[in-house]
Amino acid sequence: RSILAVGGKRDSLGFKTTGATKVISIDDVLGGGIGDNVVILGSNAQAVDTALYLMNQGKKVTLVTPSAKEEFEKGHSVNMKEFVEPTFYANGARLFPNATITGVGDGFVSFTAESGVPYEYACDTVIEALDMLPNTELSEGLDVQVICVGDCALPLNIARSRSEERRV
Repeated sequence: RSILAVGGKRDSLGFKTTGATKVISIDDVLGGGIGDNVVILGSNAQAVDTALYLMNQGKKVTLVTPSAKEEFEKGHSVNMKEFVEPTFYANGARLFPNATITGVGDGFVSFTAESGVPYEYACDTVIEALDMLPNTELSEGLDVQVICVGDCALPLNIARSRSEERRV
């Protein structure tokens, strides 16, 4: 038996930087170069934590997500949600749930809101922070019994983690 714990992989919509809008992964936020008007694609715990981090730096932050409002902060504990959600809104952040994200233009991100209204939302930085996906491809190419653990098997928070055994 072998254990595979390579972590999950981040979903991406494949958008590229345009002249006035930088597109980065959530993994690159700490590298700097973030503009003042930020749109974060996603609403999971990592996306919300990133929003709070950037708002603390004086950035204007909006979350646009294909997820439902009920999934806001997916991955945070109930105790964290009681603190984070009011802080998010009290600092002027906006949330567009159930949105269909259609593109990144020169100085904006375009999406269709839950109501069906199309938006071109002004921003200078787009951060892709969509939900993590399982990352089991490596186990599929091995000739041994593999147990995928952690986010590799099912990306969740530590309280809800589990393993999945793959017999090959």
